Amino acid sequence: MMNKKNVIRWTAYILVTLLYFLLIFNRNFYIQPFAEYDSTLQVKLANYIYHGQWLGPYTSINLAKGISYPFFLVLLHAVKLPLWLGLGVFNLLAVSIVVGSLKPLFNKKWMSLLLFGTLLLHPILFDVSQATLYRDSITYGSILLLISWVVGTFNYSVISLSKVGILFYSLIGVIILPFWINLREDAFWMYPFIIVALLVTIVFSVFNNKWKQTLCLIVICVLPVISMYGVNGIIKHNNFIHYGRSVVNDYVSKDFKSAYGALTNIKTNQWVINVPVNSQMRARAYDSVKDFKKLQPFLDGIVPGNTGYFKNFGVAEPSFGNDYQGGWFFWALRRSAYLSGEANTAPKAERYYTKLSKEINKQIKEGKLKGYSKERASLSSKFNIKSIKPSIKFSGLAIKQIVEIRWLNYDVPYVKADQDNAYLKKMADFTKAGFPTSNVKDDRVPIFKSLRWLSAVIELLGGLGVIVYIITVLRKSRDRNNVRSKEELGLVIIFIGIMLEIILRIIMLGYVSATSFISLSNAYLSSLYALIAVESCLGIEFFFKSKKIKTKNKK
Repeated sequence: MMNKKNVIRWTAYILVTLLYFLLIFNRNFYIQPFAEYDSTLQVKLANYIYHGQWLGPYTSINLAKGISYPFFLVLLHAVKLPLWLGLGVFNLLAVSIVVGSLKPLFNKKWMSLLLFGTLLLHPILFDVSQATLYRDSITYGSILLLISWVVGTFNYSVISLSKVGILFYSLIGVIILPFWINLREDAFWMYPFIIVALLVTIVFSVFNNKWKQTLCLIVICVLPVISMYGVNGIIKHNNFIHYGRSVVNDYVSKDFKSAYGALTNIKTNQWVINVPVNSQMRARAYDSVKDFKKLQPFLDGIVPGNTGYFKNFGVAEPSFGNDYQGGWFFWALRRSAYLSGEANTAPKAERYYTKLSKEINKQIKEGKLKGYSKERASLSSKFNIKSIKPSIKFSGLAIKQIVEIRWLNYDVPYVKADQDNAYLKKMADFTKAGFPTSNVKDDRVPIFKSLRWLSAVIELLGGLGVIVYIITVLRKSRDRNNVRSKEELGLVIIFIGIMLEIILRIIMLGYVSATSFISLSNAYLSSLYALIAVESCLGIEFFFKSKKIKTKNKK
């Protein structure tokens, strides 16, 4: 029979879960039928997949975005789950699994409950960014599953030996790694954490286990990687059958990155930080590069279907005039190439972008086009030392926004223009997602705001816990009798690993915001909120670890 404490604890788990589902019950979604590169595209891809048409007819964008979210929508549609419930179940599973992966680190059982409540009732989950028909609405749960795989594998092979635990979290890795990789094109930012964490796990195993056990662990660690390559192989195969090209994503393919990188290599007298290929650079390319000249009517002309409307997106530059900013030039370039007929099929797109990059690089090397001779294949803007200061500024803004949990919007907006769009109802029907039909305020907003302050308090306590632990360790560092436990060592390793990834992501978002487009929205920050919530609870655990150190030394 369960003792009284266990009954109370499990009752608390149930109450937290019920509160979460009450807060998201029948919630409206922000459906954007005009977002042809975002929400609309994701639902269209899901619709095509569900009806056995793979990703539909080839366009400039249907092979340019990850397909994890469309498959997520297909799954919900197949089992007839409304979107609010599907997202709720997904987040509940993710939170439960990551709590289980960290359980071996906690000395007190209620710490697992604190982590569970902190993650499941985090205010970001009730923000409008999480109530959209877009992939960023599942990055919170996805990153929790990703870290649960590597953390769970480490903890159950090093801290608390459990074959069942190792196999379970390896299975999570087999599922979540290919899902994460195909969710967003910038998924690589978690690679350092994954690689280092798995290497640390294997190193610990070498010192603690026999070679046969270590070999088995290496195989288990590699299984998710094999799964990733297997899933990507299936995607490549399907794309080859339907479009004649064996590629997972032709937006991050070498040919397109080389073409974009070559264009950013052209030298110009005018430099604007967030306009990587400005009008002067394009004019020089039109004059020197025959294949690029074919895109001029669409990029800078007035022919029907031209991409000039992309120039109006982003932050205006009064000193320079409207132009294609980094986050939109990709799509203008791809659409222009598609409309011109140069890249209206997948094989032609590959040939065109490869030829374009070679021609630009050749013209630069021969001195016919002013530019940098070192070839580059990248989707990022060419680095300029002037970018450092603005990048630091935006990174600081990101930190401030995350720490203060700012700019959360809980009321799903009513947009009359969206309501009049015929495709909105189709998107809503496929996903079983409700949407506001008037400007009625959500009655649950006061609760959401209360959770915001509660989350801030937990972050503060976590930060103080880390400070107390560091001071305690430094004070007792000369005490040879003060031996660290495996749990404490594991806690330190995991905390530092996640913290470094948080810093890396903030630097990335700061640079992108300065040089491409403002990426400090809650949609892009949701994964960071998840990691920081985990770190906050680990910080509180650090406080109890520091008390234990003091107790040991007194004895």
